Amino acid sequence: MKKVALFAFNGEPMCFMHVLLNALDMSKRGYEIKIVIEGSATKLVPELAKKDNPMHRLYEKAKGLDLIDGACKACSTIRWVPLRQSRPRV
Repeated sequence: MKKVALFAFNGEPMCFMHVLLNALDMSKRGYEIKIVIEGSATKLVPELAKKDNPMHRLYEKAKGLDLIDGACKACSTIRWVPLRQSRPRV
């Protein structure tokens, strides 16, 4: 059995959706798969947990199959600023 780890770093919902879809597909094909959520992708987790989110079912399916291995605690506590927005000088 092949083992695969997929890392979600990007905070764009469509990029995260691709990670979920690939993980579900690989799992169905017999791969041992785990998803690790890092970087700005951690900000999506609370949004995906909402039942009215269009990606909620995919997220719950991946969770139910134990495909999500974990998320970076440090990344999940950072207030993310979009790259195009300048940060205030200290």
